[in-house]
Amino acid sequence: MVAFHDDQVRQVQDATDIVALVGEHVTLKPKGKEYVGLCPFHDDKNPSMCVVPNKQIFHCFVCNTSGNAFGWMQKFHRMAFREALQHLAERAGITLKPRERKSADGQVIDEHQEAAVEQGVAGANAQAMSFFRALLQHEEHGRVAREYLADRGFTQEMIDRFQVGYAPDRWDGLVRTIASKRWPVQGFVDAGLITRRQASGGGGNDGFDDGAVGGNVRPVAADSCYDRLRHRLIFPICDVLGRPIAFGGRKLREEDEPKYLNSPETVLFNKSATLFGLNLAHGAISKSRTAVIVEGYTDVLACHQAGVTNVVATLGTALTSQHAAQLRRRAEKVVLIFDADEAGQRAADRAVEVFLTEPLDVHVAVLPDGQDPAELLGQSNGLERWQQAIDEAPDALTYQYERVRERVESAASTIARQREVEGYMRQLVELGMDRLNISRMGFVRQRIAELLQLTPHEVDQLFTRFMRAAQRRQRERQSPARTPDASPQTAASTPGIEGDFVADEPLPVAVPADGSHVEHAVTTGVELRALALAERQIIGALLRQPELFHEPLAQGHAIDEALPPAMMVTAAGGRLYERLYEHLISGNAVTLSHVMTELAAGDHHDLADMAGQAEHDAEAHSLGESARLLEMVASAVQRIRDHHQRHEHDVQYRSLRADAASDDALATKALDLQRQLVLTQTNTMRIARMDA
Repeated sequence: MVAFHDDQVRQVQDATDIVALVGEHVTLKPKGKEYVGLCPFHDDKNPSMCVVPNKQIFHCFVCNTSGNAFGWMQKFHRMAFREALQHLAERAGITLKPRERKSADGQVIDEHQEAAVEQGVAGANAQAMSFFRALLQHEEHGRVAREYLADRGFTQEMIDRFQVGYAPDRWDGLVRTIASKRWPVQGFVDAGLITRRQASGGGGNDGFDDGAVGGNVRPVAADSCYDRLRHRLIFPICDVLGRPIAFGGRKLREEDEPKYLNSPETVLFNKSATLFGLNLAHGAISKSRTAVIVEGYTDVLACHQAGVTNVVATLGTALTSQHAAQLRRRAEKVVLIFDADEAGQRAADRAVEVFLTEPLDVHVAVLPDGQDPAELLGQSNGLERWQQAIDEAPDALTYQYERVRERVESAASTIARQREVEGYMRQLVELGMDRLNISRMGFVRQRIAELLQLTPHEVDQLFTRFMRAAQRRQRERQSPARTPDASPQTAASTPGIEGDFVADEPLPVAVPADGSHVEHAVTTGVELRALALAERQIIGALLRQPELFHEPLAQGHAIDEALPPAMMVTAAGGRLYERLYEHLISGNAVTLSHVMTELAAGDHHDLADMAGQAEHDAEAHSLGESARLLEMVASAVQRIRDHHQRHEHDVQYRSLRADAASDDALATKALDLQRQLVLTQTNTMRIARMDA
């Protein structure tokens, strides 16, 4: 992946007018020194989003969404930072120059060459798409492909929207066009659109060589290559901006194999991270917060033609974590439409891993009567039945659980039932059970308990033992020379359960999901809100006036000495303050827009929203007066330091109390600490209520 210099990122940022960028999609009206418009990130009725030219940011006062030009591209267009950077650079007429990187073995990677390969592949894809589309409309050459599309009921509007094309029934259709138009050949080779013929005498299959692509092949002439896609209906696979990055070809002749042939992976195309139709579906997905994934290109076209436009397809792969990363920026729920055959079941099993390891709700639906989307949506009540299947789709874990339950209930013996359940539990462990959040862990625990008629605590014990066994196997695989323990391993002590356990390890105590094991809550809800407010006040003030970082406070210490990042209480406040602290302690210039760029590059959009809100609140509080800002910061810093001191006293008090029963001096000291604790807590609570 090509990387770019930080100064180029700033150049692109400085060359982009945030008002013009946002104004391309939102009607903005001037209001004083700012512009206002309807916020596209929530159901806005009255203009609540402002765009601030002098800060080069946007901010919504209702949903608190904030960002700069990069943040806008990422949030509105759902782009990755690199995509946003390249798009804004092209928009500003800036040529990005890659920076030097080194490979794992220390070799310098020629990123100029890598960038040239990317440009060559992008150009070849665009030219090939025009070629394929023209061939589809050709009276003679495109007739069979047009008849296939007509038989499937696809309209011309849908064919044009998805830019469907046709690859001619010959070995050199595209090759001859490349030669006649004098297009650069290497880009087509790197894109996997044409393949070099094997040198004579090479002994390959039929005299051809399907060698690797990616820029490492020697320059070739068009007449030494042949077309990779022949007599196939062509579906361009596009990035989120609609630029072709690869192609999928569906066979039109029954005897041809395979049924679908995709472009090989290239510098632009990663099959495991790409979703067909996302460029046309992302708006509907973002609006509905639901993405539906079907199996093939024509399924996607059929759904969109029927008005169901939040539908995409994977490219011959199961749902991956990279797909999930693409979707979770746009959706909260993903519904997978699978056939009820064995391949569909395997894909559903793979989806469970994504459900376990990604913050995304994955559901599985099987359409009624084994129909495909086109068949169902073509019926008079098809849309209604489709929506019912989507709404009633169980989550992936439930779907898999029901299949396991059926096998368990049909098992002929207790041992057979145990083996089914143990196999299921091992699979969950291997898929990432240890990374489950509390709510999903509770769901799994409950279901397994029902299957085995055990308590949740006993299920926890089983899972822990399976995890330890998996870890042991992993260690053994990494250390094959290790001598196995000679002592035999006994079966699990839980009645009726056998399996791959480490019997001599102590059983863990199950942690209650409701947190009832915690003896003492250090921070109350009211106090936590007050501390979070103090953190935002400090962050906002430093974004408004970074020089306050070195300004002496009432105690004589500046912020850099009085408040290290470790003192922050909330996770988000600590992460954002730590970034500011590192920049300011190093003497780097800090502006809100540049901080937002850094956060956008790391996909920390929650922190960007916090930064925008904090800076706005600090501006509103100070009324342009530095003295008011300094006073606010001093009060906020003192509040956090008081909390930190109270926490330290609390720790000391607990330690002393444990030993006080047998030591009068320690008991007296513990009592003094308790009085200080109550006094500090009372003062903090009084301040918290005043600010609430």
